Amino acid sequence: MVTAQIRHSYSALHLAAADRFADLEARIEATRAPLSGSIGVPPSKIEDHRYFVIAGILCTGACVDAAITEVYADAHDQRKRFGGRVSPAGLDRLDAKWRRLKQSPVLHRYRNALVLANLPPWRPKDPVYREAWAFLQLRNALVHHAPEWASGGYETHRGEDAQRFQALLQGRFPLSPFAAIGNVFFPDQCLSVGCLQWGFRASLAFMDEFFRRMGIGVPYAQVRPRGV
Repeated sequence: MVTAQIRHSYSALHLAAADRFADLEARIEATRAPLSGSIGVPPSKIEDHRYFVIAGILCTGACVDAAITEVYADAHDQRKRFGGRVSPAGLDRLDAKWRRLKQSPVLHRYRNALVLANLPPWRPKDPVYREAWAFLQLRNALVHHAPEWASGGYETHRGEDAQRFQALLQGRFPLSPFAAIGNVFFPDQCLSVGCLQWGFRASLAFMDEFFRRMGIGVPYAQVRPRGV
């Protein structure tokens, strides 16, 4: 009896989900009149807008995580995917090091994959690398946020943390049209359609370059967001 084996690409599923959240988020922003802020937009829609941004950021980050996991997994049992760019010895090193690396930070896993494959490594000052790093800093803040009290009695990032995020992210994308003047940069102002679209561009540019260096096709080609 012949049994078919199927392995899903979770990186593609995560990216498709992020694109769906971006579409839902953009529809909400499109309901407001120009320069009107939140006037005329139901509070429930503004809440949904933030939920969709956060969900899209988390799914995009999950795509970055899953894509490198799939590379190490394929070095074990799907070696035909690699063509001839990575030598058999390089694939052996990827396979052997995976257990030790899988709990390390995601960009560390990408950097080590190139080193183990004996391919040109990332330079930390590379603009593509820096943009992906900045996006993952935002993703990590949403996941590992340590609440602090801000004026007005709600929890947010203030002080040194707020200044760090503002310095890191401001100017990279359009801010939320629903954030009132004086609201803190993170999370109020920066969670926007523009933020998620920037996350798409930063993540995909980084992963595209990684897969180009590895000499293998991207796993998310069929679900790539339009225009990215």
